Amino acid sequence: PPGSRLQGRGAVRTPLEVGQAATLHVPAGLEALEFVLASGGGCVKRPDGGNFRVPLPRARALQVAPGPGGGAGPVEPEEELVKVLAYSKWEEGGRPPGAPVQQLVREAHAALKGLLEADPEGASALAARLGWEGAVAVGPSRSVEGERLVAEAQALCREEDEAEARAAWAREAAEASQGAYVRAQQLAEEASAAAARAAEVADHLRDVAASAAQESGEAEEARRAAQAAAAGKISDLESLNMSVQVLGPSEIEQRRLPGRVSSPAATSGDGKGERPQRRRGAQGRVALPKAHVAEESSMPNGSPRPPNSAEERAGTSVDDRRWRAELQLHEDDKSGTWHSEPQGAEPPEQSAPAASGLPAAQLRGSEEEEKDDEKDGDDDGTLGPDCGSQRFNFQLPVPASDGTNTSTITAQVFPDQRIVFTSDAAEPLVLHWGMFREKKRHRWYAPPRGWSTEPGFSQDAGGGAWETAFEATGGSAPARQTVQVKFQDLDRYDGVVFVLKTAIDSLNNSGEDFHVPIAKRKVELPPPPVSQRTSGASKPRHPAPHSTASPAAQRGGQPHKEGGSTASVSLPPVQRHAWDQTGMLWDRGALGQAGWDPAGIDAAVCHIAGLEDGATRSFMHRYNCASELLDAAGGEEAKLAALFVWLRFAFLRQLVWNNNYNIKPREISQAQGRFTDGVVALWRSRPELREVAELILSAVGSGGEGNMGQRIRDEILDIQSRNGCKGGMMEEWHQKLHNNTCPDDVVICEALIAYIASGLDVAQYWAQLQAHGVTRERLLSYDRAIHSEPSFSAEQCEGLLADLTEYLRTLKAVHTGADLEAAANKVLGYSQSSCKGKEVRVEAVEHVDVERLGALVHLALHNARDSEPDRLNTVSAMVEARQLLHASLRHDALARTKDVLYLDLALGTAARASLEGALSSLAGWSTAGVLRAVLLALENLCLSSGSNAELCACWNELAGVCDSLPSAAQALEEGVALRVSANLDRVLNLVAMRTGTAQELLQPAAEALGPRLGCDERVTALFAEEVIRGTPAAALSQLVKAALPRLRESAKLGDWQVISPEEASGELAHVERLADVQWEVYSSPTVLLVDHVGGEEEIPQGVAGVLTLDLPDLLSHVAVRARNTGALFATCFSEAVFDSLKARVGTAVTVGPLGAADLRVEEGQFAPAGQPPTSSGGPGGSGPQALVQPQFCGELVVQADALGPHAAGGKSRNLAGLSGSLPSWVGTPASAVLPFGSMEAALTEPANATIASEHERLLGALGAPGESDAYTLQKLRDGVLAMEAPPALRDAFTEGLSEAGIAWDGRWPEAWAAIKRVWASKFNERAWLSCQRAGLDHAAVSMAVLCQEVVDAKYAFVAHTVHPITKDADQAYAEVVRGLGETLVGNHPGRAFSFTAHKSEGGCRVEGYPSKISILQAPAGGSLICRSDSNAEDLDGFAGAGLYDSVTLAECQDCAHDYASDPLVTDVSYQAKVMDLIVRASQAVEQAMGGAPQDVEGVVTHDDRVVVVQARPQVL
Repeated sequence: PPGSRLQGRGAVRTPLEVGQAATLHVPAGLEALEFVLASGGGCVKRPDGGNFRVPLPRARALQVAPGPGGGAGPVEPEEELVKVLAYSKWEEGGRPPGAPVQQLVREAHAALKGLLEADPEGASALAARLGWEGAVAVGPSRSVEGERLVAEAQALCREEDEAEARAAWAREAAEASQGAYVRAQQLAEEASAAAARAAEVADHLRDVAASAAQESGEAEEARRAAQAAAAGKISDLESLNMSVQVLGPSEIEQRRLPGRVSSPAATSGDGKGERPQRRRGAQGRVALPKAHVAEESSMPNGSPRPPNSAEERAGTSVDDRRWRAELQLHEDDKSGTWHSEPQGAEPPEQSAPAASGLPAAQLRGSEEEEKDDEKDGDDDGTLGPDCGSQRFNFQLPVPASDGTNTSTITAQVFPDQRIVFTSDAAEPLVLHWGMFREKKRHRWYAPPRGWSTEPGFSQDAGGGAWETAFEATGGSAPARQTVQVKFQDLDRYDGVVFVLKTAIDSLNNSGEDFHVPIAKRKVELPPPPVSQRTSGASKPRHPAPHSTASPAAQRGGQPHKEGGSTASVSLPPVQRHAWDQTGMLWDRGALGQAGWDPAGIDAAVCHIAGLEDGATRSFMHRYNCASELLDAAGGEEAKLAALFVWLRFAFLRQLVWNNNYNIKPREISQAQGRFTDGVVALWRSRPELREVAELILSAVGSGGEGNMGQRIRDEILDIQSRNGCKGGMMEEWHQKLHNNTCPDDVVICEALIAYIASGLDVAQYWAQLQAHGVTRERLLSYDRAIHSEPSFSAEQCEGLLADLTEYLRTLKAVHTGADLEAAANKVLGYSQSSCKGKEVRVEAVEHVDVERLGALVHLALHNARDSEPDRLNTVSAMVEARQLLHASLRHDALARTKDVLYLDLALGTAARASLEGALSSLAGWSTAGVLRAVLLALENLCLSSGSNAELCACWNELAGVCDSLPSAAQALEEGVALRVSANLDRVLNLVAMRTGTAQELLQPAAEALGPRLGCDERVTALFAEEVIRGTPAAALSQLVKAALPRLRESAKLGDWQVISPEEASGELAHVERLADVQWEVYSSPTVLLVDHVGGEEEIPQGVAGVLTLDLPDLLSHVAVRARNTGALFATCFSEAVFDSLKARVGTAVTVGPLGAADLRVEEGQFAPAGQPPTSSGGPGGSGPQALVQPQFCGELVVQADALGPHAAGGKSRNLAGLSGSLPSWVGTPASAVLPFGSMEAALTEPANATIASEHERLLGALGAPGESDAYTLQKLRDGVLAMEAPPALRDAFTEGLSEAGIAWDGRWPEAWAAIKRVWASKFNERAWLSCQRAGLDHAAVSMAVLCQEVVDAKYAFVAHTVHPITKDADQAYAEVVRGLGETLVGNHPGRAFSFTAHKSEGGCRVEGYPSKISILQAPAGGSLICRSDSNAEDLDGFAGAGLYDSVTLAECQDCAHDYASDPLVTDVSYQAKVMDLIVRASQAVEQAMGGAPQDVEGVVTHDDRVVVVQARPQVL
């Protein structure tokens, strides 16, 4: 009877009444039918609890060898047929000599046996192809060709040859046999599919014939009986008896209806195949030839309509209705036993009741326009306002809840693409629905992505249809039941098609489907603001309604739109949650921070090179090798980096993907899935490896879930069959897909879609392939080459476009990881209809806000498809989605981390691409718009980075500024522009550090692997650079560089900052790093153009000026040395200006300052060769005074106030002189000193005798011809660090600290190590060469050690009481950093807070805001610092500051700092207070030192006191 429904897990539920026969026709090859009986009262099974089972006969395709005793034994292929197959493969291979015949025969035998057992029909087809005619009969008869082949095969079997040659040929023959086996399976699958379709049509015809004889009265009686059974009136199923009759093929053939049954693709009048409208059962109905059914129509589940006339009903006999296997219930048999009647027996003489005779539903009204203020759902009013909805009413022939005989179904269509179905039917209803297009109203299409229903559960019914059960609504009378379907994008469809189902019936529209049209519309919305951020806590809030106007619109002005056109159609703006930086923070995981060892790269490269030969066979082998390498890496970052390089080379098509090996797509997918599962497990368990794990995932697709890999094979066959394209390019592609699918298939599918969408322009096909690196030569290189171009007819286009678009989802699900749409599907949940019994249903990921995430992804995809997208709105949606995903990734219970990670990677990549697309149009944007783009790019980088505290701090500070800017602001206030410039300088420094690390880690692995694997030299040379360009850092860097000129203009700054205001003449030369040439001697005056300056370098001898793109502190060592030597030093902020100077390399120029923010550059002469400018003296050319070797005072430790005039350097003596001379609010730290000669005294200790002897020898070797000074200096440092401590020194050190009042925890080993490091710094290369150039005798340099307690500083500063640039004595200049001063004097990346003070007028001017990457804080519990204090510092005409080291006993804490919360940056009054404290303290030091200009180092404590830690005369 009709009404069968899929129940899941392969089961079908068929309604059955007492006295009614149920018949089922099954294809050949099944072993048995299993079933149970069920109703509302329970389920009846066999007494042993199992299912009822009906054995079915099975035809034999090949002869079966008899088993022991004459019975049937194991299925074995005939021996001679095996030999024929083996011989055939050998002949196809060109008859190579020395063939291992017996091995080939064994492999052919195994292949045929497996095929025979799995697919007899396929084996028969293969036998026929080999000339084995009649092989399906019990006694096979061989053809003449078969006899010849057998004879030659028998002769060949006697040949045996050398083992090595036979082994090689055997492998080839085995693979060829496997290829034949695979092809045979394919043929069998196609034959089986064709047979199933033919049986489907025949089955439907028999249904029509059986139903035609039913009387309407019998149908009504059957319906009432079924309803009674559903209500529980028939519950005692154990008292029923079931009889079964199984009819064989001959009996079935005798009872077939007369006439010929056409195939499902029935031939239409024009001779072209017509696509079936619906498939039978859950798959829909089959189009039947009208010659057999006068007025054909069917229910949505495939059951035929009742006959409309007596003539129709008389056309079918009772015998014709009983030709299939039949099941019948008997009321009078109470035994409850199961009977199986012998084959051929007639069933009991009882007519099966007719199918339901319900009249078809009648359309009551065509269309009613509703008023805007009506509520859908009428009485309950729960679904919101109509907003100009359309209502369609249909009358149903089922009782209503109010007792009337007919009920109504109403479909109400809303402008927001929402349809509400409401019915007053008394029976529970199920909506069986899909989409339609006007051009082919008979065809059902799957709904577009992004749809949802209420109730939320819907089931895929196959063939594009879905089923959703109505839900009863409370609180209204009469009772109602509703279903709501909501869509996001209906551009491709004209409306919804549906039918209704009850428990036993299906209701349609007079034999047709119900159609609800949806009018196409365009919605014009106000252009969105970039980002609606809300201040406050980090707890996410619900987004505001989409109608929220932009800030500009709220003020009455026109809203300003950046990054897009003013197109008439626009999606709502993204309403951002109030995220703060804590939601993005990852404390670990940055690339290169897991302690990577370069030796690990070498080991991994050797391992990879050894596996590559096997990996070329197929992607399955490559992914299996990758899993092996992942295990072997053992969590070592260097080895994981090498693994990524290898996979990236494969991704770039530098490695062989397939080498004469057939592999099933599901096996590739499974191997791929295993590998990526392992990488994700590493990501989860080893947080410090997160970035390298994400790099690996970016080079590999995720792998399909469940049957996804197999669907690649199955769906292409289905597409070819449905669209009539089984030859040409599609068949060649089909063979490639079956042989070895790969990521190229995604590109090929996209190219086919582009070809169809362009109106069959084949040039678009080739353009799409070329754009993604798939050339004609590559298509020909596949094992199953693609020779042909696509050639489709216009009639095929619509079906192929829909099918290939769906097939692309399958391909992307396996092969791609960074595709946004495919990755989103896996997180949000999706399904694909059944293909060969394999349905794909992926549920939404738990612990993810799927509703909001889906809306954001939809907005992002919609904007991305726009020809002129609103880029900032698009990126806002993407980073907001990433924020949601990161909240889920922190959830311990997240079960599908891989799916979430791949979506996060895809969103990051898409956001970067969208931002890069905006670069060409930035000139037309407002400054506020550019800064918002920078903010989004920075947020995207934060979400892609491990150990990202510094990046998050930059984002937080910039976000605060952007929130306060009008959306159309073109200029910023001067102070705001300075602050934002500093923030972006910090961002660029952070990006440079991270990209440098990536270069250092990845490029060596690429250069080691590339040549061994035969990769293109250019690809290898640019490997790391290309990887970096594909990260969010690249787009951010470009946007920052576009914003900085605008900011400098707002801050009234020029293209230059002059650090040493001298005039320089010389030849322009370009170098990459100043450190690389700092010890060069230029024979003629030179002006260097330098890309990178660190801050600690020396000015090379002969260099008159240095121009750079880097921005070191004004008080850095290199800046001080430039001023000390009279060399020009300036920073350029314009890459265009700097590039113009590079273009003039080799020309003579004169460069001089034009104020503090500009330079003049003139072409001119310079000093002749051999007369380079001096670089050792001061401005007047006078050099420093000669050093005097001090004498050891005899004490190992001395109090600072007891120092003699020559016992220590200027630091110690000046600090002692300041004691008692400063105001009470300015302090100095307690100090103890290891005086000059203490190191030499320690060398006289007997334990250090050997070191002392070597030390003297090395001192004599310094500067000797033919000796390496760098090597000698390193050996001297090593010797000092290896010294043993004299016992007397330890005692003196402890006693001296106690007398000075310095708290110390007594950890002597740490103190001794710090003292030795200060002593050893005397032999730094920079210090030694500086002395050499200054004419100082390095042998006379002595080193004292100043020991102080580390002051827990809030801020540290360096102040010059005379401005170092203008040399104006009425101006002072200072630089300030947060935390300890080492970040300032140690030239850490970034700039300090800087200001100029006017002594006579009073007041300070901020010159720059801080951009230091990180800050240093005092160790918990305090510490000591050992400062260098040599006699080579603070000499007249020689600035030796910074040449030697200062060391803390305990390591200081390197921390990220958020300047957005720093009062020195944000609080103007506090800022003025700190600047005033520093200026007054510096002036007090200058006065205490006799009025001489001073270089003062000090700190501001947390209680706002000033402590001067050292002071020296300022070198001008």
